[in-house]
Amino acid sequence: MKSFNYCRFITICAVICSFGIGAVEHASKLSSYSPEDLYMLGKNKRMQGDYKRALPYFRAAFARDPQHRQAHIELATSYLACENFVRGFDLLHSYVSSSLPADKLWRGENLDGKSIAVYASHWGIGDDIMFSRYLRCLKEAGAHVTLVVPEKLQRLFTFNLHVDSIHVENLTVSIQADEIYFDGTSLLCRNAVDGFDYHAHIMSLPKLCKVRKANVPSEPYFAVDKKLYEKYKNICAQDNNFKVGICWYGAERRDAQLQQRSMNLHDLAPLLSQPGITFYSLQYGKAHAASNIIAFDDFDMSEGAFMDSIALMKNLDLVITIDTSVAHLAGALGVETWVMLPRAADWRYAAHDSECLWYPTMRLFKQPVAGDWQSVVNAIVDLLHNKQKRSL
Repeated sequence: MKSFNYCRFITICAVICSFGIGAVEHASKLSSYSPEDLYMLGKNKRMQGDYKRALPYFRAAFARDPQHRQAHIELATSYLACENFVRGFDLLHSYVSSSLPADKLWRGENLDGKSIAVYASHWGIGDDIMFSRYLRCLKEAGAHVTLVVPEKLQRLFTFNLHVDSIHVENLTVSIQADEIYFDGTSLLCRNAVDGFDYHAHIMSLPKLCKVRKANVPSEPYFAVDKKLYEKYKNICAQDNNFKVGICWYGAERRDAQLQQRSMNLHDLAPLLSQPGITFYSLQYGKAHAASNIIAFDDFDMSEGAFMDSIALMKNLDLVITIDTSVAHLAGALGVETWVMLPRAADWRYAAHDSECLWYPTMRLFKQPVAGDWQSVVNAIVDLLHNKQKRSL
């Protein structure tokens, strides 16, 4: 992978400030920049959440250098952020499918009575949860669906409603947000699992299943373990307050835009001080920092990753979270979910300020300006007051 040249990046940004972004975006101006410069210019706009303005740069960078894999994936997600699903999913498919052997790669053939192995992304758990909704399309086509996942996700995905079986893949990937899906200087390639009629990457499915904005699968597609569900049902039955699950911090990421998604616990102080509400931690590893949030020992550990989380969420009145895997799980369960977003939101949330295309039970709360978590929390507090009144 090409290293990120920060000195050159600063120089290019200075050119933008000097001549104006509109002038630089003009086609005749773009032709004078190298593919790497164009990529860095696009990334600068993307990190501000401005996908529309980032598009010309990524498009020009990829046109000049079709082997520039970073420009390739940035172009794909920028199109998706602008809700050009045909172009975005087409580029995403061409990016990820090249990581699998071409032999038996599914290209849209009839699946009735066939077996297909679908490979998880290894980009992030949230991506795998979100894109696993498209397994429904394979089931409806008559396929026997096996999902290939890392061991830590084995149990969770057995509760996906559209998975027939799980195959554990012995593959460890260190994911860095601005170096996604790379191993050194090349795309990480996967070894196909034997014994299947077809193979597919999970992020190829929207393209192959001809998904458009109007037909995005949005019904709940995860179930919960009955024993764990009853455990948390009994716990929550003793609580007469309004019950809210809370998550405020995501994994550390090198990418500046993704790192903006996390909050400090003190940002939530106006919310956590509200009377009549019990807050339950859905936060991995940081629950000890909050005395006014109920946390459970051994949570999501002894029973498997996220197993306690999904059982608890199904027993709560509401989930409030940042943009992390908890948000995707709550949405996939059909749980009412409020997501707190930075101004420079991720591509899947960029087009809207409140509603969410991917999850009908999700409401978005986006910063009015970068860094302004106070306005987000205040808006949630106001809406929560009204919600509590209606629940009485």
